[in-house]
Amino acid sequence: GLIDLSVNAMIAFFNMLPVSVLDGRKILSWNPAVFAIVIVLAFVILLVSYDYGGSLTTILNAIVK
Repeated sequence: GLIDLSVNAMIAFFNMLPVSVLDGRKILSWNPAVFAIVIVLAFVILLVSYDYGGSLTTILNAIVK
């Protein structure tokens, strides 16, 4: 459910930090565009999951529909 999505997004966001032992450094050096896309997607998922049912969710639902 929503909690699983939030946990996975947090792990993805943390793992994408460009620190030597995390995958973010490797992906950033390989392709900065892919790095940026993954960071933005993880951040958006976090925002939506924490604001579930709030104003951000309403705006995103209107955009999707």
